[in-house]
Amino acid sequence: IPHNIAKKQKDIVDVMFNKAILLYTNGDMYSAIPHFSFVLEKAKYTDYRYKLSLYFIARIYEVNGKIDEALEYYNRLLDVAPYFMEARFRLYHIYKNLGDFQRAKKHIEIAISKYPEFLLAKIEYIKFLYENLKDYNLAYEECKKFLNDNPDNPIVNFIAGDILYRF
Repeated sequence: IPHNIAKKQKDIVDVMFNKAILLYTNGDMYSAIPHFSFVLEKAKYTDYRYKLSLYFIARIYEVNGKIDEALEYYNRLLDVAPYFMEARFRLYHIYKNLGDFQRAKKHIEIAISKYPEFLLAKIEYIKFLYENLKDYNLAYEECKKFLNDNPDNPIVNFIAGDILYRF
């Protein structure tokens, strides 16, 4: 592709991506989908706009209860960006809400292993072990690890205390 055509195409992708973001942030989510889809057609999969377009389309579908479509786009995103933490976290929530605890656990564990500084994911994982899987031994072990670095967290302290009280 000649340089001037490639630049023009990049400029068009920029315009469409920015328009999609504007629509999304203004609450006109469904109107953003065609713009994000245009980016998916024209941008390279290594382009950050490609990845974010997949994420935002998935999020639009998830927020609007179209779970199958959301799963499709989150999984497409993970095909090109396997450690896109927010997608892993969203998939964890979707699978947890669907009652597919093994898939939920897989996604939250990957998110935590790649981003150990993401405290919300660690807290969510501990709550998940405690409330959903009822794996009190593992939940307690995770509480101890978490509390070594974050001794004042009220949620994790409550879970650890409740486990100790029960057993």
